[in-house]
Amino acid sequence: MNVTVRPASPADAGLLSKLHGLSWPRPWSTAAFTAIIRDPGQLALIADPSGFAVFQRAADQAELTMLAVAPEARRSGLARTLLSAGADQLFAQGVTALFLEVGASNAGARALYASLGFTEVGLRRGYYPTVAGGREDAVVMRLESGGCRAGPAVQAH
Repeated sequence: MNVTVRPASPADAGLLSKLHGLSWPRPWSTAAFTAIIRDPGQLALIADPSGFAVFQRAADQAELTMLAVAPEARRSGLARTLLSAGADQLFAQGVTALFLEVGASNAGARALYASLGFTEVGLRRGYYPTVAGGREDAVVMRLESGGCRAGPAVQAH
């Protein structure tokens, strides 16, 4: 997959809100995404019009806080491309470790992250609410600087 990944601008906030709504039942607003995009501690990348990733930086560490891909673009390599582009950019800026959390039952996402070089480093018990009213554990994963396995061709601007 050859796709262009670029930093999101405030003009993209509406699209990010729409994409977020395709993945979660309570989408964040355009205003919320505008604030994220303008926050210097956040890195928001977009592969217009099908997906985005948001990373939060703190000192020499970062965390993937949000990843969304439109249903028709899932399983196309877009999530891999967005994660690879974000990791490459953050590591080039001096980040030494990238973290994320994922639902313990989300085998597909866990496999994707592991294929990129993320390793499981912790568990947050009962972290996510479930549709049925219960709670699901979150697996914490970490990627070390230089550890991201090359993904498909990416053009980052």
